[in-house]
Amino acid sequence: MGEKNHVFDDLPEGDGVLILSSGSEILSATLQTERLLRRRLDYGQILSLAEIFTDPYLPQAELALRETLQAGVRRANLLAQIRLKSDLVRFLKYSVAPLYGRDQQIIGAVLTFHDDTLTKAWSTWANFGLGVEPDAVFENFDRGLFVVNQRRRITAFNRLAREITGFSQEEVLGRY
Repeated sequence: MGEKNHVFDDLPEGDGVLILSSGSEILSATLQTERLLRRRLDYGQILSLAEIFTDPYLPQAELALRETLQAGVRRANLLAQIRLKSDLVRFLKYSVAPLYGRDQQIIGAVLTFHDDTLTKAWSTWANFGLGVEPDAVFENFDRGLFVVNQRRRITAFNRLAREITGFSQEEVLGRY
């Protein structure tokens, strides 16, 4: 039997994990990470965040990585625009967590890239240059969406959610 030749788009969706040493050396990268970033990541390769994150999002990524390596701070669900090898960009959410050695000292960082539907929509609009803002994507998304804050109060409620539930924004915003 011939082996199927996989391309990045053939792979399943999900999160990708990239593990960096404190010196930005790649210790491990999942195939899913390579799919999301559209690049090959080899063990031992030094990886600059500037190769991954676009200029407006680079300072946030550098700060998150520095705080993780120095103080063990975890950052979750940060939104960033990612550079793809093909000169296109893609929006992804990512998280940064410390990697501890046997002596409980921080020896690196774990970056997890989250592949989700809403950030895919932002990527599509960004690459086609339609000038559509994320709020417009949210409002016109093909699923009913609620956004809740840490106190579990509804802070956003899109058009389709209003149609499905029959509630207006005024009736829902700020409620549990």
